[in-house]
Amino acid sequence: MILMYIFLIDFFKTQLCLDTLDITSATVVIGDFNAASPNWGYNYYNHAGRTIEEFLNSQKLELLYNPEDKKTFLHYSDSTTNPDLAMVSSDIYENSQC
Repeated sequence: MILMYIFLIDFFKTQLCLDTLDITSATVVIGDFNAASPNWGYNYYNHAGRTIEEFLNSQKLELLYNPEDKKTFLHYSDSTTNPDLAMVSSDIYENSQC
């Protein structure tokens, strides 16, 4: 099994080079991507969110996201978001109960 963790503090200062990742079977990619997309609970996109979506669409990866789950980040303004994402290879996803 391959486990990858990615932490992206500031997408505009740090380039997210997902195309360098070699996604095979039995792969888990988790991270704090600070990526906004309606597909994981935001009401807007940012550049990182679009990059993650393109990555998901180009790989044999599935996003593990349930809108009923608690958000992973509580902002000082009391808003909540999901900057932390988990993706698994299709073979793991097909054998899970997500």
